[in-house]
Amino acid sequence: MGSLICDERDQKFVMYEMLRIEELFRTERFSGYSRDMCDMVQDGARKLAEEIVFPVKVTALYGHSLNGSLLFDGAPYVWKEPRLTATVPLTLTAEQPSATVQLPIEPPKPGTDNDGRLTFGGAGSLPGQFFAPVDVEADAEGNLYVIDSATKRLQKFDPGGNFLASVDIRLESTNVNEQSQPWGLAVAPTGQVVVADTFGWRIRVFDRDLKSLATFGTAPDTTKPAGPFDLFGPRDAAIDRDGNIWVTDTGNDRIQVFTLAGEFVRTVGSSGKGEGQFDEPVGIDIAKDGTVYVADMYNRRVQVLNADGTFRSQFTVDGWGGQEVNDKPYINVLTDSRIAVSLPGQNAVRVYSSSGGQSVSVVAGAEPLSRPYGIVQSADAKLWIVEGGSARVRQFPIP
Repeated sequence: MGSLICDERDQKFVMYEMLRIEELFRTERFSGYSRDMCDMVQDGARKLAEEIVFPVKVTALYGHSLNGSLLFDGAPYVWKEPRLTATVPLTLTAEQPSATVQLPIEPPKPGTDNDGRLTFGGAGSLPGQFFAPVDVEADAEGNLYVIDSATKRLQKFDPGGNFLASVDIRLESTNVNEQSQPWGLAVAPTGQVVVADTFGWRIRVFDRDLKSLATFGTAPDTTKPAGPFDLFGPRDAAIDRDGNIWVTDTGNDRIQVFTLAGEFVRTVGSSGKGEGQFDEPVGIDIAKDGTVYVADMYNRRVQVLNADGTFRSQFTVDGWGGQEVNDKPYINVLTDSRIAVSLPGQNAVRVYSSSGGQSVSVVAGAEPLSRPYGIVQSADAKLWIVEGGSARVRQFPIP
């Protein structure tokens, strides 16, 4: 059955063949986007239009749904009942210029994959859904926070994946020209939620209720040496034992340390391939003993640092080092001191010993991992893994 709203083939022909929008994805500003992401957005918008907007407009205009009396593809068209609850203004006809309709809004409930593993999210624009989720973190109560690089939304879920709240992390959510593309998260023991807004060139700090507390960082000026607040694509963040934020300043090949109030503390590392140097640092996490683990992407290694930022050790991660703009790995220190790392370009997650000497892979089962990014351990010793390719978060046993 075709689409009641538009011809999907014509739509894709215009976007990809005539307008060639994929060429935009090769530019820095739109490097976080892809054809798969555009298709997910279109599918979500089409579903919203067919199942909610069109039925509500017809019902408001005619006083009933016309269910079954409208022919489509030669057969009576039957639509689903709207699933949202919100007040929506509608423009109808000259005789009835506007109307207000109450839509039932109910965030989607967590589900399971084909192997019975818990999942939540899915592609869409409803609360609790995603278009391009990239990182996940948990607070002391087990609540989960997920950041979406496409919608710029930070969403909060309970430990079971039920939606609780969300916030647009931009300074002005209605300003479409504001640069923003968040990729990283950290949660402090005291409850503050830190967002690394990669292409907003800044760090944002929220409280546990997602109220803004602090914003710091500026766009880089590549004509001069980087200052302490010049953040060139900050990709991820972690909180140390003193409550300081460690930020992977990816484009500057360094780590910047700040207080939660945004005061500069120190710089760790520099550009290069030597010990304590970085080439595209992305994911970062800090163990309870203060040991720092950094995903040094282009150097194809995890670097292990002491709590003061000095070099301790390193180990190689086969599969890192790709130049694809969305191939950005994350890292998580497990409670047993092993290290979980994601390999988005290989659709894999591995768990290494603390020294990197041994590794095992997460087994996805009937539904392979699809561009895995952020990882966090749950209170019941399982792994929540963000799957950017399928716009969801899925739980796995730790191998």
